[in-house]
Amino acid sequence: MSVLDAAHHGPLVRPRRPRNLFPWLVLVPVMAYYCVFLIYPLLFAVWVSLHLWIIENPSASPFVLFKNYTDLLLPTARFRDAFFNTVQYVVIRTVALVPLGLLVALLLSRFQRAQRFYLFCVFAPALCSGAAVAVLWTWLYQPRFGPINAGLALLGLPRQGFITVSNQALYSVVAVDIWQHVGFGSIIFLAGLLNIPEQLLEAARIDGANRWQLFWRVTLPLLAPTTLFISVVTLIGSFQVFDLILVMTSGGPGYASYVLSYLIYNEGIVRNSLSTATAVSLVMFAIIMVFTVIQFRLMRPRWEY
Repeated sequence: MSVLDAAHHGPLVRPRRPRNLFPWLVLVPVMAYYCVFLIYPLLFAVWVSLHLWIIENPSASPFVLFKNYTDLLLPTARFRDAFFNTVQYVVIRTVALVPLGLLVALLLSRFQRAQRFYLFCVFAPALCSGAAVAVLWTWLYQPRFGPINAGLALLGLPRQGFITVSNQALYSVVAVDIWQHVGFGSIIFLAGLLNIPEQLLEAARIDGANRWQLFWRVTLPLLAPTTLFISVVTLIGSFQVFDLILVMTSGGPGYASYVLSYLIYNEGIVRNSLSTATAVSLVMFAIIMVFTVIQFRLMRPRWEY
């Protein structure tokens, strides 16, 4: 194009290139992952729970609306037993693991030598498979020749049934769960303790705070974000317990250790009742969401540093 043509037609206008494409290019795989593996399965589960699902011929599944949910309240549904057992399990495990994790972290922070070795010893059970831990403790709990009952006999104490007795089975399983996962909370709490600025602790000491006041007035408030994280993770993990129940008790004796996750497995895999299984899973999802929101409201950090 000549100079005269350019002057006649005006200045050349270059096409504008789109800016900031990199954030969108990064978000596309993440959004695709969530749509395929989270949103779609959740919507499909809702759809299945509203039908009397026929695995062999899904298109012939009759639409029953909320019947699968109302049937959970029937005496033969085992949902009530599973629900109350799950609530007990969640409360005991969460209330025990959070303070125990903090206590172990405080003890580990006192060690100057071989701290990593002690930390590994505490955290090692969390690295083991849940099924392997369940097999080990099933042998330890064995009523006749188990080492725990042998130790009780040496002390002159009566032998216990543990997982073979209905009033001890659930508590025996949750004790194993606490033993296995106390190291996870300890290592997170220890990281939070090491992250507290020493200047704040030194200032409190200069003001005359003793160890007890230093813990309650400075350390514990500054650990609020860490405590919230561990509480939420522990609560969600408590609802999802399955491998220990399956291997150690299979929900028994009777329905003494029947929990919601095992009910989902029994209905969906053993009985091929996907409608009931998805209804229970969605109810459990809603319960977890409610408990998590309550935790965020009650344990919201009020301190920043």
